[in-house]
Amino acid sequence: ALAYGPVVANSGDDIELKVMMAAFDSDNQPKVTVDQGGTVEYPMDGTGLVKIKAGSSEMTLTGTVAIKNKSGVPKIEKWEHKIIIMKPSGAIELPEMNVLYRGYNNRAEATASGYDQTILTGSGASVTKSGDGYIVKPIGRGREAFLMVAGKNTATGQTTQLKKVMYRCVNLPDPELYWGGSKSGEKGNRRETKLFAKYPPEIPLNAEFRIIDWECTIPGAPGAPPGGAGGNVSTASSLILQARPGMMVSFLCTVVGPDGIQRKKAGAFKL
Repeated sequence: ALAYGPVVANSGDDIELKVMMAAFDSDNQPKVTVDQGGTVEYPMDGTGLVKIKAGSSEMTLTGTVAIKNKSGVPKIEKWEHKIIIMKPSGAIELPEMNVLYRGYNNRAEATASGYDQTILTGSGASVTKSGDGYIVKPIGRGREAFLMVAGKNTATGQTTQLKKVMYRCVNLPDPELYWGGSKSGEKGNRRETKLFAKYPPEIPLNAEFRIIDWECTIPGAPGAPPGGAGGNVSTASSLILQARPGMMVSFLCTVVGPDGIQRKKAGAFKL
């Protein structure tokens, strides 16, 4: 039994297979069955034409083909044909946003449409598989890196590079300083005792920053400005509680992010 047809198809495609016996008589039409459904047509050339829709994952089509000998007794054989199913995809790009942040787990997704295996590599950046995507990190202090996507047809073993894209490599943007739930420039709650350094909602990066130390300043307050390690400012609470409504409380902090860079961040809050 022989089954001829595509070895790679996109999900939802119409698939046609020709099923026949290795030795056949064009005047003696076979009888073909398909275990997975579909239809069978007979073009009167000694073959059966199987028609079926491609599914969403790899398909192994099976069935039987039978042909009668000269005595009218059917000879039945099993046939099998495997098809790798691809998921059609499109892509939209914003070239001005092609940025990789140093010291940060830049998440990337890549698809080699028309191939059953996608391969993503980098030049000037490391690429590590992570779940359904990749983690990309710039190497060194270079200003540019390249990502290359290739497709591999595992049925033929052929690999083809499809695209090469340049990315700018930059440091992570500075975070904003928060006193409790208030961002720098907003009204603060004098009873709050925690400082945070983080990105506001308009920066969609999942980077955590840690406050190393802080110093608090209130105009006209006597003595040296209080300070401490970490983000707990409770040692400045008594001074803050004594400040008049409408006064400004300022914090100067040293913060560090996932890239290991220490940054000085200042924040001012109105009481």
